[in-house]
Amino acid sequence: MRKVLIVLHLIKYMIAETTISDPNISNDKNKELISHGEFFDIQKYPYMVYFEITKFAGLSISTCTGSLILPLFVLTAAHCTYEADKYDIVVYRYIDTRRKFMRYVKTIYQHESYDHFEGKNDISLLRIEYPFKDVSHYINISGHPNEFSNGNNLNCIVIGYGQTEKSMNYERFGYITNLSIVYGHKKCLFHLFPTTELSSKMTLCSKPNIHSPCPGDSGGPLICNGYLYGIANFIYNAHDPEDINCGTPHLQSGYLFVHFYRYWISNTILNTGHLIQFYDKLFNISIYKCNTPANINKN
Repeated sequence: MRKVLIVLHLIKYMIAETTISDPNISNDKNKELISHGEFFDIQKYPYMVYFEITKFAGLSISTCTGSLILPLFVLTAAHCTYEADKYDIVVYRYIDTRRKFMRYVKTIYQHESYDHFEGKNDISLLRIEYPFKDVSHYINISGHPNEFSNGNNLNCIVIGYGQTEKSMNYERFGYITNLSIVYGHKKCLFHLFPTTELSSKMTLCSKPNIHSPCPGDSGGPLICNGYLYGIANFIYNAHDPEDINCGTPHLQSGYLFVHFYRYWISNTILNTGHLIQFYDKLFNISIYKCNTPANINKN
């Protein structure tokens, strides 16, 4: 049987020199930009980064998106770091529309049970060598299945540095779009996929529409109620599984539900020697009375 679930492929292109210039924001902003979205405010989302993975003697580059959850730690997807070496990765952060800084990666912490073929446990942490300067705040993690009880959906946003419907976005301008997010086997159409791992309790998904992540947005944050609830993992078209082009109608995007990976995130960081002094603040889960490591699902 043909696979109908498509992981968000990374952009691959030959290295080219580009000049960074101010984005030309169109009044018709919802039609021509990535995910049918708009440019996001760098000052409002200072924790956003993207990174490039260079292989084959520098002739091929893959791009992914990530989120700074602490000064030295970038949260992203494991399929972005799969088979990559730390020396292959450079992390970039814009400080305005013209200037960006870069950091090298000291260590890649990819989930030890990540399955590249089934997409299970698609989560990684990158520890960068030095913090980026002047980051006013970092993204906190939250979210709980109870918020989606009785068929409830949340209005969320997704941010990424990937391609647009009409451009490869070599300048790496960041974009944002709104999504209606649901949770549960019956709500996510990709449960029709023969391998059921990706339709398990670990996944959030968007209601099908033209708003979705595009190639290069993998690993980017799904932000609900101001917190990071999910990590962009894959896209799927239930109407036509062969048509997953950026901007195609009926696309549904899937996100790893970080609620089920809080223990892995905190344990990974603690094992590096970095004490998380404000655990309940980083994870913002005290409302559900599970703000200590002992109460976290160990997935």
